Amino acid sequence: MGEFLKKKPFYTILDCFLEAAQKHPNKTFIVFEGKTFSYSEADKQSNKVARSLLEHARLKEGDTVALFLGERTILLLIWLVV
Repeated sequence: MGEFLKKKPFYTILDCFLEAAQKHPNKTFIVFEGKTFSYSEADKQSNKVARSLLEHARLKEGDTVALFLGERTILLLIWLVV
């Protein structure tokens, strides 16, 4: 059985990303429009967005969030947050 099944009963894409960010912080996570983001950079940016949503939008864990964004790197980072 896969290693991911042994860790948690429910292993999300976010769990997978966070594990990769911890193991390989300097490896490339995504390249978009010529800009490269490492796992560490993507993690930091998504945390920044998450803190902003919690602080300014008064969202809490479990709230439903709708996103309407163009084709930008930030979309992927926000997707990690939500």
